[in-house]
Formats: sequence, structure tokens, C-alpha cells
Amino acid sequence: NFLLNEDYDVILNIIETPRLERDLFLTVQLLDFEKPLVLVLNMIDEAEKMGIKVDEVRLSELLRTKVVKTVGRTGDRVKEILPAVVEVYEKEIKPLSINYSEEIEALVKKVKENSSQPKWFCLETLSEKDPLLGEMIKEKRLMFSQGIAKEVSYKKLLPRENITEILDNLLLHPIFGIFFFIFIPFI
Repeated sequence: NFLLNEDYDVILNIIETPRLERDLFLTVQLLDFEKPLVLVLNMIDEAEKMGIKVDEVRLSELLRTKVVKTVGRTGDRVKEILPAVVEVYEKEIKPLSINYSEEIEALVKKVKENSSQPKWFCLETLSEKDPLLGEMIKEKRLMFSQGIAKEVSYKKLLPRENITEILDNLLLHPIFGIFFFIFIPFI
């Protein structure tokens, strides 16, 4: 209700980087509010441990908004959030507007003529009236968020720490460790 009924200048969207694709679905919905937005990629350290790399510059270009990487647990780069919010507010940076099908866009325009609500509200109104349109809107948002996630992130098959853990588990194993202890000197 706050996003619909209250007056605010900037949306601060904090997402978990290890769950980028899932959390970008919410971000896509927030873009439909047509308000300046700052996207914070939190838990970047956890993502890196999992072998996930995110190109925040490309993400910023695609969404046309500021993107800040942080580690909330340690406070790393958290101080960059406020300047990003101020910059987005002062420069009135509008994020990307998602283009739905011509049919949906025409219906949104019709609903907007009778209301001063954001595009998100119009889309939700259409979704409630026609479940098929609601599914089309949801599918577009899902496909868009998945496409963005694939464009800006990649995952290593085995991060370096995982290889070390695998070797430690094998070499220090109570049974296999003895075998490696005996076998390795003869190599």
C-alpha cells in the first residue's frame, strides 16, 4: 500500500545476489511503478563463494538505474548507497519501462486515462479482471527477469574454494586419506 498511496522520491530495492534471478522478478515489478530506483546487490561475498559473478555496470545499463554491490553483514560498500540514491533523485534518473504486448499496452493506456496510478496498478487491475492477461503479464515479467539475469551473471562450474574443499575431504578422509597417504609418495 505504501508504494501506491504514499509520496516518495526513490525506490531502494535490495536483493540477494546469490538469488539474483528470483529477486529480479520483484525488481521488474518495481520498474512498473515508474519511479527512480536504486538497485543494491547485497550478499555479493556469498555469491562469489558460490562462483557467481555479476556485471553491475551492464545491469545498470540494461535497467537504466544505479546499481551498488554490497556486503551487508560486514558493511562493505554500504556507504555507496546514499550517494547513489541522492544522484538518482537529483538527476531524476528514470529506470527502464518494460514494453508489454501491444494489446496490454493499449489496455494500460485506457486504464491510465481514468486514474493517476502507476503502470503497476493498471497491470494489476487488468490481471484481476482477466486471468489470461494476468498470466501474460506474469510470463513477460518472468522472461524479462530471467533474460536480465542471464545477461549480467555467470557461474563458474567449480569455484576455487570448492575444489580445495573437495581435495581436503578426499585427502583427509579416514579411509581414502590413508590410501592417498601411501599412494602419493610413489607418484
